[in-house]
Amino acid sequence: MPAIVTNKIRLSTAKQFVESFDEATPTNYYLFIGKSTPWNDDLSPTVPNDTTISQYTIHEDIIFMKKLQATNISHVIRRHNWTTGVVYREYYHGADMFLTVSESVNPFYVVTTTNDEYRVYKCLGNNNGAASTINPSTIDTGIGEGDLSGDKGLIYCSDGYIWKFMYSVSDADMLKFVTSDWIPVKTLKFNDSSRQWNVQTNARDGAIEVIDVINKGTLYTVVPTSITIPAPHKGGTQATLQTLTLTGGSITTPIKMNNVGSGYYKQLSEAANELLTVNGGSTTGDVIQVRAVLSPKGGHGSDAVSELGGVSVMIYVELSGNESNNLITVNDYRRIGIIVDPIELDSINTSQGVATSSPGTITYLDPPYNSSTNPFTQFNNIKVASLVTPGSTFLGKEIVILSGPGKGERRKIIGYHEASDVLLLDRDWPTVSDPTTRAIIDSSSIYGILTNSLRENNLYKFELTTNSTPGSFTIDSTITASGGKSAKIVQYTPASSPDPAYVLVNEVVGQFSASNSISDGTNSATIATATKLGSQEYYGDVIYLENRRPINRASDQTEEIRIVLEF
Repeated sequence: MPAIVTNKIRLSTAKQFVESFDEATPTNYYLFIGKSTPWNDDLSPTVPNDTTISQYTIHEDIIFMKKLQATNISHVIRRHNWTTGVVYREYYHGADMFLTVSESVNPFYVVTTTNDEYRVYKCLGNNNGAASTINPSTIDTGIGEGDLSGDKGLIYCSDGYIWKFMYSVSDADMLKFVTSDWIPVKTLKFNDSSRQWNVQTNARDGAIEVIDVINKGTLYTVVPTSITIPAPHKGGTQATLQTLTLTGGSITTPIKMNNVGSGYYKQLSEAANELLTVNGGSTTGDVIQVRAVLSPKGGHGSDAVSELGGVSVMIYVELSGNESNNLITVNDYRRIGIIVDPIELDSINTSQGVATSSPGTITYLDPPYNSSTNPFTQFNNIKVASLVTPGSTFLGKEIVILSGPGKGERRKIIGYHEASDVLLLDRDWPTVSDPTTRAIIDSSSIYGILTNSLRENNLYKFELTTNSTPGSFTIDSTITASGGKSAKIVQYTPASSPDPAYVLVNEVVGQFSASNSISDGTNSATIATATKLGSQEYYGDVIYLENRRPINRASDQTEEIRIVLEF
């Protein structure tokens, strides 16, 4: 059976990802850098893979993590700079506007640079396939209607092109998200006093803003009296044209609307190419052929992300110096990635995990409720409700590990309804017919999600005893200890009274502890304390991974990292 997955699912996925950064209970995303030791060939990094073991090894060589905020992410679209002589594709309701741009498929929107700002325009008319020669640099944020005194909402150029101004890029977004290949796009949720807000506000749902002229006609001696535009099939307002005129025996273009109407959601003619009826006129040559073009849902300019196909998102992060003494500057890195919901170090049954010393016994609502039968209508976006022993207290932003059915599965606590002793979770609760075998919370495995920390040095720190004389451990060298223990040195800091010498390491094999003797083959020392920094090992899903050539660091260095995810 023929089937397609429409572009809407890509848009929906991209939008949900962007919105997850700025929800009432946002998902916690961190950018991480890692891999201080060389590849087999540093000029040709290893191709990353998505396997179970790679999720483990990636965690082991993370050096640093930085929390991503809503300001670090934006939808982006391919950047197509306006260029004279190009035939731009015009918007048409019966065309797949999101075909990949290629030698045979030109873009339907352009980016211009005017007065040191980037402006984005959508092509609504291309003069029947002519080349564009006039830069659409002007701005009109009007209501999408033209009248005899001006053209509100649409920009008519002397080369016959019709453009719709969509938005201009803010200075803040320009610095973060504009590159030679990409430009940011957003749909505003509130009035920020920008031109785009005016465009969105003035968009007309179900309007006909453009009459596409397929053939201007020839040798007309009497001007047509009108063009029949049927009434909208779902109610609304009738669309009407301005008075028709002739130029050299052909219809004068563009044909402008007197009233764009509303309620038009269906093609207006079953004739070939959806041709409208041209009334009156007299010609001995070609007849005039025109069709009405339906607007996208909401109207042109109402949703720039959807209208321009913003299925890609860009993440921008700046790493500055030592990031408040959390990021090393004496070593390089070769890997960047994004990790979701890392867990607070040593947070099991602590203030980060639960407010009480013990989570108590878990009991159940009867019957057990899932997302379709949740009786707590004020929490109708919650996936499941589970009853806990009255008196137990849970905080939000926690991870619980299940035992019983669903053993080992994780659920995020996103709320606790104290009056009803109901635990609100992000996913449905595993249930079976026998109440005695339902999943319960493993009381020894309640973790706090890493939420408050913006920066994490994610290494092990081995402080050395004062009688150790290690000489100078070198970065990237391997230290070993008895029992097959090993680790890679990321940084060595000699003693500086009163602070003892220490090494920062990753890629740790085995459990190092106080009194372990370590050696790199030349130098040796004794560990006084071994401390894990940053987040809990192996918790947090890696959703993006990129291997790079080595990036060297310095204390006065700033790196701009841009990651594009295409959905």
